[in-house]
Amino acid sequence: MPISLNPLENLLLMKTNIVPAPILDFFGSASFYSINAAVKLGIFETLDQKPLTVDELADQVHASETGIEVLLDVLESLGYVKKKKNTYCNTRMTQKWMTAASTINMNIGFEYYYPVMKELWPHLYESILKGGPYIEFYQWLGESPETASLYQKFMMTLAALFIPDLVKKLKLAKNCRNLIDIGGGHALYSIALCKKYRDLQVTIYDSPYAKPIALKNINNAQVEKQIRFVQGDYVIDDIGTGYDAALLCNVIHEHTPEENLQLLNKIFQSLPDNGCIIVVDNIQNINISKAADFLTGMFSLLYFLSLGGRNYSFGEISEWFKDSGYKKVKKTALGLSGLSLITGYK
Repeated sequence: MPISLNPLENLLLMKTNIVPAPILDFFGSASFYSINAAVKLGIFETLDQKPLTVDELADQVHASETGIEVLLDVLESLGYVKKKKNTYCNTRMTQKWMTAASTINMNIGFEYYYPVMKELWPHLYESILKGGPYIEFYQWLGESPETASLYQKFMMTLAALFIPDLVKKLKLAKNCRNLIDIGGGHALYSIALCKKYRDLQVTIYDSPYAKPIALKNINNAQVEKQIRFVQGDYVIDDIGTGYDAALLCNVIHEHTPEENLQLLNKIFQSLPDNGCIIVVDNIQNINISKAADFLTGMFSLLYFLSLGGRNYSFGEISEWFKDSGYKKVKKTALGLSGLSLITGYK
């Protein structure tokens, strides 16, 4: 968790500008590596069993006592562990989000982001000069099956955060029987909709890379009679027709404005009159909170760095909708995630 400034620190660093606040950013990446080390060592999992002293913890994770002690000091300042007398235990935040017992386990995010931080982020300068990715993301993933697996698992973890709100707020028309899930990847969005709408038939249209995990999730959810997977490149290939609705969940941020407009036009041609397009994505400049705006901005920079895309404002997206012919464009916020649900009709 980022450092929380007390009133005096906030005054000195942010208000009066007496102390150089940028010094905190020197150590932002260090906090990531500290937490990642704790994940690799199994510190949170071990402390989830019972509180331990430094020497007991070091013995159980097979590490040096000195190293564990200085790491625990940092983890305590970041809010991941708490010291009680001479023992350490997980905080409530860590118990909820950072162990195998967690409903949503964010450990996988640290494991995935380690190679991202090591191999992609150092080339941000070159990407900005170039105007696009210095290293092409999916090619990079293809060269590392282990990282690709971590990526898929982390995307499923993030999806689990907002799917309940998406299913609650997305209202499909009563006559909606066929939906195309473009770039549906792991299939979790489609699975959730099929469980809500038992008469719904879904076509997931995505690359061959996504197919194995999608089929695994579909079979595990026992909705294989409702969902089929079609592999292809939705940017350049024909996506077919006969759909009553189209879903693009975390898709448009991967593409340039020109590519998005082309894709929205293609979808428009595939839908019948009154067919619905559904976009779910991070929306730039919505001013929910400083934390949400920071995360939205950083994700946008990551999308630019790795894919050549970025987050877009509702104004930009609604203009694409209107230019493609869609009517009744509406935006609905999905909790405090920074994600929004945008719908339009042919």
